[in-house]
Amino acid sequence: MLTPLEEKVKPGSKVLVVNPSNSYWSLFLTSEVALRAFNLGAEVTWLNVSKKQSKKFEVNKKDLLPWWRYQNLAKNTVVQLKAKGIRIGEVSRTTHRNFSIPEFNSIAELRRYRIHDINLGAMLFSSVSSALKTTSFDVGYIRNFIRHYLKSADYVRHNVNAAISESRPDLIVTINDRILGSALTLAIAEQLGIAHSVVYFGSEVNSIEFYKNSLYDSEEWQEKVQDHWLRYPPSDQELEAVKKRVEELAAGPSKDSQKYLTNQKSGHAPELRDKTVVFYAQSEYEHSAYFIPEASNRFANQYEAFACLQEVAKSNGYRLILKYHPYPRGVKFKNREKSNNLDWGSVRIDPDVIQLNEESQVDTYELIANSDLNVVWSSTVGLESLARLRPTLVLGNTHWLNMEWGIHGWNREGIQSFFSNEFPIFDNGILIKWYWYLHSFGSPTRFARLDGYRLTIWNKLVTKERSLFRLLGLLKGLNQ
Repeated sequence: MLTPLEEKVKPGSKVLVVNPSNSYWSLFLTSEVALRAFNLGAEVTWLNVSKKQSKKFEVNKKDLLPWWRYQNLAKNTVVQLKAKGIRIGEVSRTTHRNFSIPEFNSIAELRRYRIHDINLGAMLFSSVSSALKTTSFDVGYIRNFIRHYLKSADYVRHNVNAAISESRPDLIVTINDRILGSALTLAIAEQLGIAHSVVYFGSEVNSIEFYKNSLYDSEEWQEKVQDHWLRYPPSDQELEAVKKRVEELAAGPSKDSQKYLTNQKSGHAPELRDKTVVFYAQSEYEHSAYFIPEASNRFANQYEAFACLQEVAKSNGYRLILKYHPYPRGVKFKNREKSNNLDWGSVRIDPDVIQLNEESQVDTYELIANSDLNVVWSSTVGLESLARLRPTLVLGNTHWLNMEWGIHGWNREGIQSFFSNEFPIFDNGILIKWYWYLHSFGSPTRFARLDGYRLTIWNKLVTKERSLFRLLGLLKGLNQ
């Protein structure tokens, strides 16, 4: 299958690659794409719309190397790209000198905000929640964040539009569309009718995968999983390795899940005497700021879905447990409940519902094993439930879902229909296609490489320590 890059790029094509962050992995991804397009014969412009900002505004704060120890990574990247024939787009840093900052009275008003027919408010909300790692805040608490991201958005919009006017691209490529610069770039491209694509990591660090719409388009992921299985079936040895991974998931928590188990006591769970359904809430901050999937006749979010679930479960004689998403290891967030929250405070929870808070000692895996039905919005708890051969219901659309399983209930009728029949149980072999895809998707990088945080472009080291630290390292080596 051709990637969007290979489909669109021919000798003489014009490609604009937009880098939205000065993190080493953003520079890695956009450098690889720029050089791939150039290698296909395209005229390539690489545009960096990331500005230096306080770490509190960053999505991934640990991915920015300390300036006092390392040379400017973006500047070193530019040197290597220019040396290979990539044009570097110019940016203006004074675009928002007279920018007017609107005032918002509620989170709902913020999320509805549009400018130049772009849903900028949703992007601002996504940026704030990504930086804070929670959606539980009121508009007063985030005013400084809103102001900062509005100015950043104006900066990105001005410079992307200027680059488009100058380079006249046939294709625009950027990365993870949860990032404001990427989301806004894609929205502008769509508005102007320019082909666009998203690139992100494949199954290995030094591999990449392209997405036609968004990194968060579950339907595209589902198609990729099925197509990958048909085009690149595993060998017998590879198949056994994937089966082993599924069995390991059935036996214990995944590596990713372990960081959320700090407060939980193994085997500790409430006694479930009644027929019981458990809904596993999830963090709502990890989503695209650009891509809003078609939701006609579907629940818009997990809160709306839960409100319906509690009615249907009660009417069918089931007790319901709401288990809030646990905090990751070493992190605690204060829940700032205000009347204009678009969080769990917006749901009228039935008094009969048992609520297990974020710091609950209850063992998630005891609940999975002992409940009559495990329900998720799109959480990977659903995968862990299926791996353990437990009845599972999915209320949202998730990357790993296979429609043929018939375990999705996306509206009231879907949930009622699911409860009116015996809950299905599957052999965990149904997960093999998904885990084979996770193990092997993407194409190896050819021009850029990451080794930890060390970035090389065309075999030239870009991540360089400052002279003093190189000297200290040399002296330390001589003394050993």
